[in-house]
Amino acid sequence: MLLAISGLCYLINSFANFLSPAFAAHLLPYILLPGVAELLLALWLVVIGVNGQRWEEQAGAAGVPGPGTIGRPGPVGNPGGYGQP
Repeated sequence: MLLAISGLCYLINSFANFLSPAFAAHLLPYILLPGVAELLLALWLVVIGVNGQRWEEQAGAAGVPGPGTIGRPGPVGNPGGYGQP
């Protein structure tokens, strides 16, 4: 949610720069506040990362083939594996 708000702030800043650069200069400190969410997300991904095993389990439950399924025998009607004729 914070990343969506941050994107909206960037859009507002660009529009304000187009209409009135002086007004945009006054908005800048407030526009940059939601940008903290981007830094927090990047920090989270660097420190914690993604749980690969859990990711594969959830993708398998949703029916999305994982990266290790290419070339393996596929379902009936697709003997060449996922993505192959």
